[in-house]
Amino acid sequence: MFIIKIRGDFNSTHRKVSTLAKRRSTIFSTLVFSRFSLLPRTMPARPLPFPYTLVSRLRQFPYTMHIKQNAFVKYYLIGIGLSFPLFWQFHKLANSPANKKAWEAVLKRDAAHDEHH
Repeated sequence: MFIIKIRGDFNSTHRKVSTLAKRRSTIFSTLVFSRFSLLPRTMPARPLPFPYTLVSRLRQFPYTMHIKQNAFVKYYLIGIGLSFPLFWQFHKLANSPANKKAWEAVLKRDAAHDEHH
């Protein structure tokens, strides 16, 4: 956002713009993150004795405890995080236009070879 100083104090103009930007970012974060977040921002005043819905079960599940205390879960998540870029690279190479043309040539060659038998 551009700040244009026509007349008056620069700080008052700057303060108005920054307040407007803060208000917009607060509204955006409230609309987006409050509706799609699985983790509660604050605990309810009186939680239900049993979480009946799937969303309430997901919200009350102790994710951090399982990640910290269970080595399998911790290293499973680390392994996924480390292997994802490698598999993404394989995917890009396998689906590249040059590789698709090469496979078409291989399939045509195999089809021609099968006709002779």
